[in-house]
Amino acid sequence: MLIGLIWEEIIIRVMIINDI
Repeated sequence: MLIGLIWEEIIIRVMIINDI
């Protein structure tokens, strides 16, 4: 439940970092 939201945050941040 909470882990799902945390994973979404991590994935979004990683995608943004990789985009740079």
